[in-house]
Formats: sequence, structure tokens, C-alpha cells
Amino acid sequence: MAIKMIYTDVSGTDHYDQVAYAQATAGERVALSRTYTVPTEATGMILYVEMPNAGTNQNYYIDDVVIAGERTEIQLEDSFTSDFETGTTQN
Repeated sequence: MAIKMIYTDVSGTDHYDQVAYAQATAGERVALSRTYTVPTEATGMILYVEMPNAGTNQNYYIDDVVIAGERTEIQLEDSFTSDFETGTTQN
């Protein structure tokens, strides 16, 4: 399981940095933690979680995320959850 950061530098080159990594075991909690400094003049930053070699039917939960630094605007993607047993959209 890894936390990664995508950003674009001043020359327009995209960079994919690994912020933190840990081996995850099914049914157990894993903590990912590291200090990461965003490079000066980086733009288009996206922080995401990746599970290499994960199957499409695997679930994982993320909690207690802390991002500290200068105040910035954060845009979140809309999402929804569906209960396939009843066929209804949860939220």
C-alpha cells in the first residue's frame, strides 16, 4: 500500500513521488507516515493511495489523514456508494 503524489514542475514535466509505503496484510491495520515537502513551484498536485497488485474486489478504509502546511484550496471528487443487494444509491 502506498501514498503517492503527482505534480507538475515549472518545465511542465509530471513527477510521480512515493510519499510512504508499507506492506499491508488483509484484515490488519497499517500506518503510513512520513514528512514530505512539496517541491517549490510544483503545480497540479494530487495525493492518492495505491494498492499495487490489488484485485478489483478488495476494500480498504482510510482514516486520520493529516496534511499540514500553508493554507491551500483542496478540491474533492464527488463519489457515491451503492448497495447492490437492494439496488439503491446510499449517498
